[in-house]
Amino acid sequence: MIINNPQYKPFTDEDMIVYKGAYSTDPVKTPPITDYDMLKEYSEEPDKLMELLSQIKISIERKGVQKMYFNEKDEPREIVAITMKRDAREITFDFGLSLKDTDTLANKIYSERKRVPYKDREKIWSGLLYSVLACCSGDYYIPTSFSEFCDELGYSQDSIKDRETFINCKEQQSKLEQIFSDDEIDCLPQ
Repeated sequence: MIINNPQYKPFTDEDMIVYKGAYSTDPVKTPPITDYDMLKEYSEEPDKLMELLSQIKISIERKGVQKMYFNEKDEPREIVAITMKRDAREITFDFGLSLKDTDTLANKIYSERKRVPYKDREKIWSGLLYSVLACCSGDYYIPTSFSEFCDELGYSQDSIKDRETFINCKEQQSKLEQIFSDDEIDCLPQ
């Protein structure tokens, strides 16, 4: 599912009023699944953000519910693969949804043998781009050394697991640097 597609023109506020909640057969005027109003509200440079998003194709693929996504004590959560494509550059990474959204998508489907109401699914997907971009802005700036990482974020320099976390964070940072510049990352929602 594409949650942002650069073939669509960024919507003006007037377009959003006319097309919010309705789908058109005209691909230029098909409203995106994403809640762009929320993205604009939490960005210090909303116009720059909309221009940036018009250059990046972002899609998601559901991977299912996974246990111990963050750690062994973590409750199962819905995992999606996020793919960002800009020009010839493409990155993919896993993203864990909140426990509330996991419950809405997964547990209601299996425990009650009912499909999740369309409006509940749409609410999750419409806010997902905000969550992903806000996490990207945080993941972009990782301290350079492991000791700085531990000091700033409260990890232990004696922990092998914490060193693995540092390495994973640096790999994520490296991926994001392929898509965003230092100047662009600052316009992402906080």
